[in-house]
Amino acid sequence: MLTQPKPTDAKVREVVAGLAQARDAQIARVVAMVDDMPDRGQADSLIAPLRGRLAQIRPARPFTVTRLLFSPLDSVIIAGTRWRRGEVGIPRQALSALGNAVQAALPRLAEMLEPDACRVAPDDRRAIATLGGALWSTAAEAMQGMRAPPDWAETSGLKDADFTQLVGVIAAILAEASEIEDLALSRAAPGDAAIRAVLSRTEPRGALAMTTLVSVLLARLPVPSRVLALAAEMPSHARSPATDRAMDHTLASLQASMADGAADNGDATEAAIEAARVASLLTGLEETAHTNPERRRRLEQIRREADALCRRRFDRAMASATSQAAVAVTIEGGDEALGAMEATARDLRRLESAGRRLGSGEHYDALMQSLSAQFRDHTNGLGLADRVRLVEILSGPDEALALLLSQ
Repeated sequence: MLTQPKPTDAKVREVVAGLAQARDAQIARVVAMVDDMPDRGQADSLIAPLRGRLAQIRPARPFTVTRLLFSPLDSVIIAGTRWRRGEVGIPRQALSALGNAVQAALPRLAEMLEPDACRVAPDDRRAIATLGGALWSTAAEAMQGMRAPPDWAETSGLKDADFTQLVGVIAAILAEASEIEDLALSRAAPGDAAIRAVLSRTEPRGALAMTTLVSVLLARLPVPSRVLALAAEMPSHARSPATDRAMDHTLASLQASMADGAADNGDATEAAIEAARVASLLTGLEETAHTNPERRRRLEQIRREADALCRRRFDRAMASATSQAAVAVTIEGGDEALGAMEATARDLRRLESAGRRLGSGEHYDALMQSLSAQFRDHTNGLGLADRVRLVEILSGPDEALALLLSQ
């Protein structure tokens, strides 16, 4: 286990406390400054408490070689305090030392990054795949048999044996990273043959590599039940059930994301995307948990937590829509306020759709009907066409047509 680095200087502690209350733009500027440091050192401790906010702000950040190298492992990168030797997970505090070791073995690696494409949004997977394709396969080859650098223990806080294990797992995932990205970004659901091929190529690399791969596939592919079923068919599964360990990691990650999301201030668009992802993953995992009462219980608990979180996010978006309706009637509101209202209405529908998959459909019914009625039965200073458009977004074309014919 790694110990989370803590700022020891009073001034640093003061900055950490201040950042917790900072506006999004201020946090983005601090992150940019830290990203530009050649040696981040203790500065990383400034960012660590803000990772939940950063996931919502999504500032464009320089895609350093290290960040790009390890982006295929995002779903298994964890805090050092959660890391356990031999379990799924790459400790975040070791990434810098790992990245330096790879770059030392491949001095020209940084040149593979296009100068005009060094900044991408952290969720722009297509841009990441374009930038990372050649890097991942090159690094995977170079990492085979790599030994720990002399300063590994000092810079990472880990043993040389940990370096060997981590590098072996990372190389296994990077070797398949481009294929995984292609499958994840395809409009069609990945077929069994493609998933089986990735699993088969990774199986000879060992049990931990296999378990980590299954965890990554569960996070990236929209067919978790098929991933688990195909992994269970692998010859090594009887000796080392990768599916069970990957499921445990995935459930722990979902529970951690529920805890992180409980205090988030993210926008409704991101909330809807995350809720839909969680709903799909839960449904897929539930299909495989019939014979495991403990896992079924954990899934039920996560579903309840995800449902409650989605309802809270929906309520915030609902309050935003109501306040926007008040602004729209003012002279200052105008087209900009109307556009914001339409965007919020669309976000509400997305959240509603995802929320229904998690549960509590009646919660969304009542609130959506109330907001739609507000535009249907009261002018709110809006023209008929604008009201019809909003009702159509919120309640569908039949309600919008009824409003139009009633005038």
